[in-house]
Amino acid sequence: MMLSWVQRIFVLIVFAQFSSVAAAKTLDYVDIYQLSYASHPGISPNGKWVAYFENGFDIKKDKKTRSLWLQNIKDGQKSLLSGVAEQPSEFTWSGNRLAYVANKTGTSQIHIYDHNDRTNICSTNLPKRPSSLSWSRDNKMIAYIMSVGFEKPSIIADLQPPEGAKWAENPKEIDQLGYRFDGLGYTRNETPHLFVVNNKCTDVKQISSGKRPHAGPFAGVTSQVSWSHDNQWVIMSLRDQRKEEADSRHSNIYAYRIKDKLQVEITETEGSEQRPKVSPDGKWIAYLGWEGARDTVSGDDLFLIPREGGKAVNLTEKLDREGLNFHWSPDSKSLMLLHYGHGQMEVSKVTLKSEITPFMNNVDSGFRAYIGSKDAISFSKDGKQYAATRFHADQLSEVYVGKTNRPEKTARQITNLSAFLKTERQLGKVEENWTTSRDGTYKIQSWLIKPPGFDANKKYPLIVEAHGGPFASYGGQFAFDMQVMAAQGYLVLYVNPRGSLGYGEEFMRGIAGKFPIPDGEDIMDVLNDITQRSYVRQDQLYMAGGSGGGLLTTWLIAQHPDRFAAASAYYPVTDWAAMALTADLPSIGAHTKFFNDFPWEAPEEHDRRSPLTYVNKVKTPVILLTGEEDYRTPMSQSEMYFQALQLLDVESMLVRFPGSAHGFGRSPSHLIKRCAYTMEWFKRHAPEN
Repeated sequence: MMLSWVQRIFVLIVFAQFSSVAAAKTLDYVDIYQLSYASHPGISPNGKWVAYFENGFDIKKDKKTRSLWLQNIKDGQKSLLSGVAEQPSEFTWSGNRLAYVANKTGTSQIHIYDHNDRTNICSTNLPKRPSSLSWSRDNKMIAYIMSVGFEKPSIIADLQPPEGAKWAENPKEIDQLGYRFDGLGYTRNETPHLFVVNNKCTDVKQISSGKRPHAGPFAGVTSQVSWSHDNQWVIMSLRDQRKEEADSRHSNIYAYRIKDKLQVEITETEGSEQRPKVSPDGKWIAYLGWEGARDTVSGDDLFLIPREGGKAVNLTEKLDREGLNFHWSPDSKSLMLLHYGHGQMEVSKVTLKSEITPFMNNVDSGFRAYIGSKDAISFSKDGKQYAATRFHADQLSEVYVGKTNRPEKTARQITNLSAFLKTERQLGKVEENWTTSRDGTYKIQSWLIKPPGFDANKKYPLIVEAHGGPFASYGGQFAFDMQVMAAQGYLVLYVNPRGSLGYGEEFMRGIAGKFPIPDGEDIMDVLNDITQRSYVRQDQLYMAGGSGGGLLTTWLIAQHPDRFAAASAYYPVTDWAAMALTADLPSIGAHTKFFNDFPWEAPEEHDRRSPLTYVNKVKTPVILLTGEEDYRTPMSQSEMYFQALQLLDVESMLVRFPGSAHGFGRSPSHLIKRCAYTMEWFKRHAPEN
């Protein structure tokens, strides 16, 4: 019986699962379930232990896994604090105690572990999962964020079924702009608020109240909280309530007094102020953000203001890099800033006088090409030691420790989670490249993965992979999906075009009001550069990308209809007007991020930059892959584009992934099937086929 090409995908996946190691020396789809990597390294205050998450993938339950470990820095002794079944989500040190969130009894609670006694001393009994834990300076209280429900009667509440009747499920009533969020679903009648609990897990106190969100996706800010020096106040960032909900990027810093729940606004400037942290001496608040009205949410600088409020000073104006997180020094005279660099995350020391010196490079975690883990480094209380996660082209992220006075020379790897990759799989070599843009203005960074066993005297098909965001970045570290592509005999080219982070404000804002035109040009410039090499098959060029990269894919195949043999667009944006009115984040596609006007105010501009407008130019066979619960770039974006291709008689396929949100993050099998569909589509459209 002849199998269809779709059936062959699943036969290949199942066969790979049961193949021996000796027969499968290159990376295959199901190898994702063999991967394990470290993240969130948290060094103990005394510098003797490191807590970290070990992340992996469960092939039977088809889920990502996470466990919380403690490891002795000196002798390497490890102990499991919270296993995979308990779903640990975060932790924070204070002295010899570690507070962490895990589900040990059926609901996620705060648990406090005493490292001296090697025991859990108490657990909370909260109705909802807590997050954003922060110890007070005297170690007596923990501040956290938790959602609180509120009554919202239906407008037809009087219409009820008679006794004994069973009517259909009640309709959803929606009366606010932010009514659903990708990965979480439709919003419920609840809002996140600030709480504190004592170190015995018994005395819980709600500090904020009302329907105003104090954290979470629709606050438009992160949920970082920080205690004042005297333990009387909790400092946090909230969305500026003077702004419309559609412009939720603007935020201010507030202080809450614990004893009487008094709220005081510390900053009132227009802009974004996020992740505030009070200095150890209590005199200053540092935060990440930007000033004034902006058309993008990226480009965070490190600012400093007096604890009681006042004029903010930009400490990193000269650095010209996007900040992600920071840590105060013990003497309150400097900060360690984790920020984007050229295809990697970097750490720089920043003094209160704006003196900036490099500290460490390549500080990150993960298993794909995207960079940007905000919790990739921590410091001991005296500031003399650090723990960080780092990963390379042939290695998943591992925990490293060292001395802050000689960070690179003393760096020592203390975990070994990548042994499978190093000993049992042959990976493609990763080559870094720089290409001058067509106008000579910019240098565009890219990476080329060559197939295992690469021979420069042979010719290979090439896949171009565009990243999403668009304000994001790739790096040259291990990238599972791209290595799987390379393992099948393909060159894989991935690019950081304009809009990418780590190359300065001008480069990042080079697509403001223009996306996807300049970044599309950059990708083609890099492609033209690489395809001059003799080992590239000119008749086998393929285009792929997800989210913003899916937009670039559908854009470029219309602008260059004869260049690509086939294309794969994952959860793409294809129509900007529809995107602005259906995406979960109100600022995406609307006037606050990519356009200066709403779709009805500037329909021509929205059409001009929408791939759907040019779909009649497409000749390239296209496969579209999108999750049915994707609320970031909704399924309708793919459906419209697919139906247009079908009406135009362009070979195309729409693949719908049940239960998947944006990025296919819920199920590892969906991630590898996305890759399998892409590769089978490309092979099906090779010239010889």
